[in-house]
Amino acid sequence: MVHYLINYVVLVTKINLITPPDRLYNDSASVLLLFPTKDNLHYIQHEILPTIEQSLNIYVYERPNYTKDDVDWLLSTLHLVDMAIVEIDNCPSYIKELLSYIIAKPKTYWLTNATEVVYNHISSNRIFNLSVLEKLGGLIEKTVPIE
Repeated sequence: MVHYLINYVVLVTKINLITPPDRLYNDSASVLLLFPTKDNLHYIQHEILPTIEQSLNIYVYERPNYTKDDVDWLLSTLHLVDMAIVEIDNCPSYIKELLSYIIAKPKTYWLTNATEVVYNHISSNRIFNLSVLEKLGGLIEKTVPIE
C-alpha cells in the first residue's frame, strides 16, 4: 500500500492601505505613494498587486491642504517605508516646498512630465512609469513570511 502525503500551501496576501494619521508597525514591506494619479492607482491595483505574494503596506498621502499634523505624518512615514513614489505634477504648493528633501532620499522615486527638472541634480531616481514597483518583490523577500 502506497501512501501519498500532499501538502497544500495557501498563500495569504494582505494588502494594508494606510492614510494619515494611521501607521502600522509590522514586518511587511511598505511603500508610500504621494499624490498618485487615478491611472497609476489603477495600474498598481490591476498590474502590481496581483503579483504580490506577501503582505504589503501601502501608505497613500494626498491631502490637498496643509496641516502640521499631516506633514509630520508624511515625514515620519517617509522614514518608515522601504520605498516612496512622488508624482510631482500632482503635488500642491506646500508639498513642493518639501520636495527637495523628499526626493533626496535614496528610496524615493519621482515622476514628472516636465523636461527641465532641477531634481535631476540631487536624485537619479526619476522614473517615467511605475515599473519600479516590480522591485517590491525584492523588498518583500527580505521581510518575514506570513505564518
